[in-house]
Formats: sequence, C-alpha cells, structure tokens
Amino acid sequence: MSLSLALSVVPLAACLVLLFSSPARFAAAVAFAAAALELLLALHLVHLQVWHIPVNTILGVTLVIAAAAAYLPSASKPAVTAATTAALMGAIQVMRGFHLV
Repeated sequence: MSLSLALSVVPLAACLVLLFSSPARFAAAVAFAAAALELLLALHLVHLQVWHIPVNTILGVTLVIAAAAAYLPSASKPAVTAATTAALMGAIQVMRGFHLV
C-alpha cells in the first residue's frame, strides 16, 4: 500500500465512524465526501484538475475544516478519535501539497 493510498483510506474509515457517531452530521458528511473523492483520485478512477491548485490540497483543507467542525460538538470517544484522525490526515495532505513533508 502506497502512502497516498493510505492517506486516502484512513480518513475515509475515520469519516465513516464520524458519520455514524457524531452529532454534527452535515460536517461529517462533507468530510466523508472529501475523503471519498480523495480515495477515487488515489485509485485513479477520477481525474480532476483545477488551475494551478492541487486538488489534493483543496480536499485536504476541506477535510481538516469539516473534521474540526464535527469534532467540536462531539463528546463520545469514537467520534472524537475519528475526527482527530481525519483532521490530522487532512493536515498531512495539505502539508504534502505544499511540499512541507
């Protein structure tokens, strides 16, 4: 498993847990959609191109913001863990997009 595939599968699993255990369903659904699109991009099933901006960076920022929004009202351990995992994986993707990691 490559790093780009792992950076796509782990947030998708975390967002799936977040979708079922977080009270912020809309933010969890946005995070799940961003993670699913990243997985499709990593598997080369979808090709998106935005002018001068890497799509993975945009999706990483979306994942960080949506996971943080789902984290705030969460009180259960699975929801907090899933939101933290998704936000950290999104932050890693943003740093990779800016070539910091």
